[in-house]
Amino acid sequence: GYINPDGTPNGNVTTGAGWFGSHYIGPTSDEVLAAMPAPVHAADYIAMLHDLEYKNLGLNGVSGTLSPESREADERLIQRCNELISLYENGITTYNGYTITEQAYNAAKYMRLYFTIEQGITGMFQ
Repeated sequence: GYINPDGTPNGNVTTGAGWFGSHYIGPTSDEVLAAMPAPVHAADYIAMLHDLEYKNLGLNGVSGTLSPESREADERLIQRCNELISLYENGITTYNGYTITEQAYNAAKYMRLYFTIEQGITGMFQ
């Protein structure tokens, strides 16, 4: 199963098994990628794009995150998160047609922080 941001388990794929009420944020199951449900908010959309880039590169999960091949996809994710955060902070509530909820805003900040740290760590070993 999956873990919600508050630490509780969540095994329901159809209502967003990932983090922040999403389908694609956090570990994405093969079932989700096979079914490709519509993102539930703007940050979920950004995470879906990232998951698709990983899939096209043949990468997955933490090992994919640490792979040198994922660097450009991760940098695009960070940039998209920056855009979403900036829009929300300027009172704009949509990103590419998806709603920027407060949950999406917080999720984008989390993803940006996670991948910024990850990029710094993997950069030390390349």
